[in-house]
Amino acid sequence: MKTKKHTSTFYVWVSVIGFLLFTFDSTGLAPLNIGNARPLLLLPLLVAVAMAGREWIGLLFGAVFGILLDTIGAETLCFNMIALFIIGTVCGLLCAHYVNDNVYSAVALCFFSNLFYYVARWFFFYVCAGREEVFSYFFRYCVPTILYNTVFIIPFYFLLRYLSRRTSYYD
Repeated sequence: MKTKKHTSTFYVWVSVIGFLLFTFDSTGLAPLNIGNARPLLLLPLLVAVAMAGREWIGLLFGAVFGILLDTIGAETLCFNMIALFIIGTVCGLLCAHYVNDNVYSAVALCFFSNLFYYVARWFFFYVCAGREEVFSYFFRYCVPTILYNTVFIIPFYFLLRYLSRRTSYYD
């Protein structure tokens, strides 16, 4: 069976896109907030990368994107690296063995990845920290962000699919 591999051009493009999204998100140059929903654009990009590159690429880019997010987070303590590491690996494994590579699967994977990330973040940084009004925070901030962030998988999926087709070969 032939395996699909990518040239280094694919990884350079993904790195540049990820760094630009991180820069725009961390500096506030392109705010995409709608009400209380503030998207984390590296998360849907990671799902699209893991779908195109499978588990090892999802693992690598999940760790890198997580480290980038941990550099600007005040209380994260490697949470982003671990969470995105897990998300990238699981999405890549699911796409390699169980899930078809189509936009519907991408939306479902992105929704469940967002759900995992924001529920884990809410649990560790709000529930375990003993902050007040944890449920109002969850329903006012986390739920709209999960839904809004899931929408961004659609352009990222098609962009990464295009890049993957242009920079791949079979071994």
